[in-house]
Amino acid sequence: MTDDPELVDAFIRASRALVGVAVRSIAAAPVALTAPQHRALVLVASGRADSVSMLQEHLGINQSNVSRLVVRLERLGLVERRRSSADARTVVISVTPLGRDALDAVNRRRRAEISGVLAAMDARDRVDAVRVMRAFDAAARETDDGGWPVDGA
Repeated sequence: MTDDPELVDAFIRASRALVGVAVRSIAAAPVALTAPQHRALVLVASGRADSVSMLQEHLGINQSNVSRLVVRLERLGLVERRRSSADARTVVISVTPLGRDALDAVNRRRRAEISGVLAAMDARDRVDAVRVMRAFDAAARETDDGGWPVDGA
């Protein structure tokens, strides 16, 4: 843990900007999505959460809230649920084509906005930003994307 308040404050400010980009980009989805719904969809699409119990573990919310979240995503046509053939107690979740379209639309908007911010930065700062963001991502353990494009988170 670092005790450098200037460093912590810089990352908090940057995270506010990134959260703003993330929230605005979710509006590009072909259906109305909340940030938690988008996060759940990303986790399912990445393969990190292919069941309700895995999704619960990743989101850190209780079973009933995860179940309601998955039901809403299913009603929107973004995911499908089915019982596991290996264990009938397990509910397996998969992303539908509409769910992939939603993620793709959000990713396109997010990439465009981030690209604009990066274009406004000095070239040397962009190089430093890549190094720092990769290190931050690795330390936060968000690098395991399970095959989904890295900008899907």
